[in-house]
Amino acid sequence: MRFKTLGPFIFVALALVAYAPPPAAQEKTPPAAQEKPPEKSKVDLGAFTQEIMNLKMEGDKTQLALWFPHEFFIQAQLNDGNTTRGQAEQDLALLKPYHAVIVQCSIDKGNGKSDYAGQKDVAARAVLKLADGTEIAPVQNVPITVSLVVTAMKSFLSAEGDEGGANMHVLIFPAQTKEGKTIVDTAKKGKLTLVLKADKQFPETTFAWHTPFDATTPAAPCPKCKERVSAKWSFCPWCGAGLEKK
Repeated sequence: MRFKTLGPFIFVALALVAYAPPPAAQEKTPPAAQEKPPEKSKVDLGAFTQEIMNLKMEGDKTQLALWFPHEFFIQAQLNDGNTTRGQAEQDLALLKPYHAVIVQCSIDKGNGKSDYAGQKDVAARAVLKLADGTEIAPVQNVPITVSLVVTAMKSFLSAEGDEGGANMHVLIFPAQTKEGKTIVDTAKKGKLTLVLKADKQFPETTFAWHTPFDATTPAAPCPKCKERVSAKWSFCPWCGAGLEKK
């Protein structure tokens, strides 16, 4: 299955936030006690999905990676307009200590057929690489609640019934280093780097996502040339003006 549309991944997120059980020790806040009434997310999930998708093609090899940060799940739950952000954060607290990354690696065999890398092969290649060179492997034993969410993700991804969907592999990484340092703060300028190391079938491939996301942190136009710019940038690429807040 070649990547065709953003829709399935938005559907996965929406389905997951409906599926994910809130922490057992927490109860939903009664409506009367809510600080703000529920409101629909103002974030365009389609645009957000475009930002989390990273596709690399080299000859007959295609490697796709989608990083689902915690904020994506929050916005997906807010999308139904029946909850507050505080309630969404409470319900999805079980996912906050992790980064979920979906990876698919395929080799085009012609005639519309492809060979796909399996879960174990993909997981064996994958690490998050920090600026200091530290490599962080996927979590091997996640809590049962997170494991259930991963199972749900795999179920939704394979719902089309084709081999490509069945080979969209979910990897779970910690959101912090062993020293307790946050790997990336999606509200600030930073970067998450996923490296798929070379094996007998695929070359080493690096995927990088820069933050903050434009979908959640829209930037004002360039103060000099008024062109549209990204919250990720420090300088306007059109006129060179500085974009840092004074």
